[in-house]
Amino acid sequence: MNPFIGLPFTVAADGGMTCRFVMPFARSVRLEIVNHTQASVRLSGSVLLGTWAWDDRSLYFRAKWRADHDLAAGVGVIDLPYLVALGRGVFVGCAAMIVNPSGAPMAAGNWWGEGDEKLLVDGETVPSTFGTGSEDYFNYSWSRPDLFSHPYCGQPLDSGPDTSGYVSNHRFQIMDAVPFERSLAFHMELWTHNPTPGLSYARIAYHYARPDAVDDHRALMPSDLKIPALPKREPRALGAASGARFYIAQECRPEATAGRLENALEPLATQLRVVRWAAVKGARMKLRLPIEKDGRAPIKLVAVHRPGGAVVRAFLDGQPVRFAGRAETVALRSAHAVRVLNVHLAPVEVKAGTHELALECVEEGVVGLDYIWVGRY
Repeated sequence: MNPFIGLPFTVAADGGMTCRFVMPFARSVRLEIVNHTQASVRLSGSVLLGTWAWDDRSLYFRAKWRADHDLAAGVGVIDLPYLVALGRGVFVGCAAMIVNPSGAPMAAGNWWGEGDEKLLVDGETVPSTFGTGSEDYFNYSWSRPDLFSHPYCGQPLDSGPDTSGYVSNHRFQIMDAVPFERSLAFHMELWTHNPTPGLSYARIAYHYARPDAVDDHRALMPSDLKIPALPKREPRALGAASGARFYIAQECRPEATAGRLENALEPLATQLRVVRWAAVKGARMKLRLPIEKDGRAPIKLVAVHRPGGAVVRAFLDGQPVRFAGRAETVALRSAHAVRVLNVHLAPVEVKAGTHELALECVEEGVVGLDYIWVGRY
């Protein structure tokens, strides 16, 4: 689960989901849950009913979801339709779910959302709303990988590194709802930093409309509901990682003074496997890190964060190294789901040659390392 608290929706850590959108009906309503999988599913829930005086101004609530898989992102700007509707209604928000198989470790290089939102109302041929980028539309900027939730926007999922992997953004246009009398078309440009084949882009649009309104959606197909697995991705020196050198953790001859050390499956990692260490307090995991030239080297770990992750401190050739922000330790932990994130060490003076990078366990837990990279210096 990837919980968030919003005004129209809440997703709780225990799986409870709440929808607060009002859904008027004139005569009757039917709630149906369809299971497109082969697995058995158990659920419980409730519906709050109230009175409604249906008249010629009343609107039905509509939530239309679609997905496009295996997109050739980055070969040009693609306008992806969220909603095309004919009739009278009000647009009240949307959400995007992305599978971004980029190998670049930093958002500046793997960002999927440079494209703008475009709203065409009542037959417009030029968008009356033409945005400045997906990140701005979803109410943040600089392709931020942090998780956040607010009453009208949020990013409850970003599996990493940075904005690669699985990402979900939403924005509810309640204060700034868009009414339309005859038609509405809402598109978002797909525009990636670099060519990214195999990107999947699912989205859902929320709107109210009169009973005679029509839209461009077809019925859901089982293929629409599959979440593609991330492929194995080689780290790429693009964007903010331009000029970087990459070292797969398993190839750095890992050793541990105590605690189980293994090469383990991790579907979110770029290599689909990580060096996993069941860290014991006071023990160290050591890796061999080649440095190509003298200088002040920025070293970064691409590490798994999960509930129950360890707290560690770092050493280079036996000397302590602080993390970004001068922190002595870092917690490889997330509140709910697994994430693969960059851990930035403070730059250190090094000589060309092979060095020993060590992580010492301060609080017991699991450590998972995908790869180590040294930035340009």
